[in-house]
Amino acid sequence: MHADIRNAITRLPEFYDSALKSENLPAALDILAELTGARGVLLYAHDRGIVEYSENLTNSIYAGKQHLIEDHMRRFARYELQAMIRIAQGPPNKVQIDEEVYLQPIEVLESRGDFVNTLETMDVFRRMAVRFDTGTHLHSGVILQYPSHLREVPQPNIDMIEFIAPHLSKAIEINRFYSPLRARYNAVLTVLDRMSVGICVTTPTATVTIANATAQATLDEGRHLRRDGHHRLICAAEQVTDALRDAIARVSGTANGEDVATGFELPLHRPGEDAGDLLLVVAPLRDANAELERGYVGALVMIVDPASSYRMNLGPFAALNGLTEAEAEIADLLVIGCGIEEIAERRNVVPETIRSQVKSIYAKTGVRNRPAFMWKAVQYAPPVL
Repeated sequence: MHADIRNAITRLPEFYDSALKSENLPAALDILAELTGARGVLLYAHDRGIVEYSENLTNSIYAGKQHLIEDHMRRFARYELQAMIRIAQGPPNKVQIDEEVYLQPIEVLESRGDFVNTLETMDVFRRMAVRFDTGTHLHSGVILQYPSHLREVPQPNIDMIEFIAPHLSKAIEINRFYSPLRARYNAVLTVLDRMSVGICVTTPTATVTIANATAQATLDEGRHLRRDGHHRLICAAEQVTDALRDAIARVSGTANGEDVATGFELPLHRPGEDAGDLLLVVAPLRDANAELERGYVGALVMIVDPASSYRMNLGPFAALNGLTEAEAEIADLLVIGCGIEEIAERRNVVPETIRSQVKSIYAKTGVRNRPAFMWKAVQYAPPVL
């Protein structure tokens, strides 16, 4: 492994410090600039109407100089808006260089007004863009600006951007998930207990340190997921237990600067039941602000049960994904735990019609099955008790 990548792995915890608290994001952008050789870093993250979430941040090079960016965007909006559309259409977590974004060679761009302006006011010449893989609901990414003396950005710098991008993307995804709830309930622990989706906080060895009420009910029932005598998570199937504990260990390693895994989604089968599979979503957790425990490093395990009744407003979610009125109504029934037969009975149609419509819902929302659909819906409209 290249020495620069090894160093970057040790810095990953500083990116995950921003997952639970937006105030830590500017420091993460400073680290991104340091690791990638960028002069300026501009982060954007905007929810498209599902919940109120918006971040427009820069690294410290622009401290007290935000007016430079605002003035540039005002003067050259037509160029920048077109560029943002192309960035949004690009592959996630992959670098798009300025020539690809602006559809012109650098020899032409360097004499264009917007490039002349950034060169004169910000000492910036080349630019790189990365769209984060946070789904269609959250428009997010970073713009990296390189100093005027660089005619070309070295390939190792580009490789470093693509190494860091999935981790900053995951931090933003977690931040967006909790920020609206933190604003309402003020603290992480309060947020967890207000969620009707099961959430566990574990140590790197899968020992449960916190379980919200919904998760506690699942663990107490103990049929498919429970705690052993040492309070470690254990599943009914040994191979699933091994996979879950490996996932927890790996994402905990990422949060501690020892691994690069951004997260896992594990199906938990419930044989002989009509309720369908559970979905276990495992993500890195690092508590930089000592709301759980000073220096806490571990994993966040979310238990998504397609048979549970979640209270969610799916109106914006349905509109964003282009669901028809009938599909939106069926989506509402899916998230409150109704099965195909029950939905068909409620809508006075045959089950095959509902199966066809559910298949269309999955296709439009980019998922393969009901647990994945439930998780996507939970991310867009977190269910609160």
